[in-house]
Amino acid sequence: MALSRTQQADARFAAPLGATLMGLATALWGLGRPQEALAVARESAGLYRRLARADAAYRPQLGNALSLLGVVLSRLGLRAEALKVTKESVALYRRLASADPAAHAVGLAQAVNNLARRRSARNHKRRALRSAQEAVTLYRQLARAEPAVHRRDVAMALGNLARAHSSREASLAAAEESVAILLDLDQGDPRVHDALLADVLSLLAAAPADLGRLREAAEVTTRALAMMREQAAINPVARRGDLALALAFHARVRAGAGTDLAEGLAAATEAVGLMRELAAEVPQMYASSLAEVRALEDRLRALTPPPGAG
Repeated sequence: MALSRTQQADARFAAPLGATLMGLATALWGLGRPQEALAVARESAGLYRRLARADAAYRPQLGNALSLLGVVLSRLGLRAEALKVTKESVALYRRLASADPAAHAVGLAQAVNNLARRRSARNHKRRALRSAQEAVTLYRQLARAEPAVHRRDVAMALGNLARAHSSREASLAAAEESVAILLDLDQGDPRVHDALLADVLSLLAAAPADLGRLREAAEVTTRALAMMREQAAINPVARRGDLALALAFHARVRAGAGTDLAEGLAAATEAVGLMRELAAEVPQMYASSLAEVRALEDRLRALTPPPGAG
């Protein structure tokens, strides 16, 4: 249906407001104000939903706003709702891409990639894997046309594929390819891709650890943790959860390998401190992780000889 003259005037301001609200939601999350970020993300999605009902031209913005809302909901542990809005975003982009593939290929790839993460969080393993594979395929197609723009996206999607694979060998292959792409990109733009590389290095460590190649995994976790510390120093609030997970995995690999136990215990203790802060703020997201890291700390404390022993 057509917008009235008054609605058209409102839309001229409403659409930029929606974009501003999306940026504000991202900033609020980075400042450690998750509930405010959620409220603003909901407001942006609601605004674009109203605009899109009146004028189909706003459907791409609605799809983008729904994707962001799904990310914020997932980070707050509201995974069922996050999956629901992300599915809506994908369905919307599929319709748009069927009508105009070139205009909406990027939006569809982003939405499908997010859907893979949301399905993984809900433990929908087969569906998560299918979405991750589709996202990699979509981004590879985009990268063939514009490699300078989309090779990083391929690396990101490969990271999600590594998370989704139940096969450790396939997960390792995806993570290795992702790291190789990022290291190659780093030659042209040093340090630009470090945040993503830090994440993918943790995945690269997980696969050999699960395959029993613990010494190899320990070398990678050392590098991954160092990079994650750098990212946490740049943005300490937004990267606390990632740093806590990197510390916990660093500790778990050492406990499994039976080497560098004192270092592993120190990492576990640091992870517990970070997880305690996060669980106080977002209990539905971090309470179970805190319990797991505490158990790991206790295990390492029992394994680690006291100073001066031996």
